[in-house]
Amino acid sequence: MKILVANNNHDMRNLLHEIIDDTSTQIQFVKDGWIALKECEDWKPDWIMIDVCVDRIDGFTAAKAIKQMSPKQKVILLLEREDVSLNNSAQNIGIDVCMLKEDLTQLRKILKQ
Repeated sequence: MKILVANNNHDMRNLLHEIIDDTSTQIQFVKDGWIALKECEDWKPDWIMIDVCVDRIDGFTAAKAIKQMSPKQKVILLLEREDVSLNNSAQNIGIDVCMLKEDLTQLRKILKQ
């Protein structure tokens, strides 16, 4: 499985790596939404995990562009706090999962779907 993670926080990238790393997973980390868009086209990951607060292009805007380019692309949008409006908007554009960072323990289960 190939997973692209867009997150600009070094500690969070390390935590995500610890949670999802196994021998059958290829993980690529990028620091902003613009690079995530480019890598999505070039690398063709199975899942894209993008923090809503990444730089250059925010995570929601990048996720929306990714879903427009590739509607079947699986996308997880990572949120700092619950935001009903953002969750609704994410559902409307086809985001597969909106996940609070405090719920990362559920990540392996989601990625196996």
